Amino acid sequence: MKDIFHEPKATIATLKREFTAVSSLNVTTAFSATVACEEAVRVLYRESTGSEFPYQHQLYPRHKPGQWIMSLGIEGHYSSETQAFLKKLDGYSLDKARYSGTEAFGQHTSEGAANRSRGIVVGTELFVTETEQLCQEPKVAALLKAAIKP
Repeated sequence: MKDIFHEPKATIATLKREFTAVSSLNVTTAFSATVACEEAVRVLYRESTGSEFPYQHQLYPRHKPGQWIMSLGIEGHYSSETQAFLKKLDGYSLDKARYSGTEAFGQHTSEGAANRSRGIVVGTELFVTETEQLCQEPKVAALLKAAIKP
């Protein structure tokens, strides 16, 4: 059977490889953590509702998976640790950090951000693991079906 969470898990493997090699994440690889979290939400949504995730809808700002789970009403099904990670991840603006000269780039590449990379790797893995577990929760499926917007 195909692992429906293959893409987010493969991204986590990439994050771990880079972090293990250099004890940090470059801005492009760091952004892939956001993409992995987005993909995990898309998979959960698709498996629970039978519909593709409406990422173009205004309720789901791009590259803010923490806001996605809040808009879907499922944030309470995640651990407090994961919720805290998602708030940080949304705040890091890693989509903007890919561009030199942006405030996000400066923050991500500063010496003070050394521990951020470890948190991104650990938090992304925790989020994907918890999201995969939520695929088995009928309450979550019901919430997601109720959240479908026209």
